[in-house]
Amino acid sequence: MTNSGPVIPHERVEARFQPFQRFKTRAGAPGGDGLGMSVVAAVAEAHSAPVIARPGSEGGLDTTVTFGPPAGARERAGAG
Repeated sequence: MTNSGPVIPHERVEARFQPFQRFKTRAGAPGGDGLGMSVVAAVAEAHSAPVIARPGSEGGLDTTVTFGPPAGARERAGAG
């Protein structure tokens, strides 16, 4: 996913995954509640899915979460 918010410095990207971390919007005020990316991190961790986040080339944050196959999918695929 990609957003088009203000540029997040590389050294602040990891902080974005902590609850209630809010960054200023283009208008200068903090935006959102600061929970979205901490929820993403918690869901990804629960599914052993890696999260890659980096500052976007035109602002905001580019985030990729890669989920594997559902539990038991390999076993079911071979059972047919």
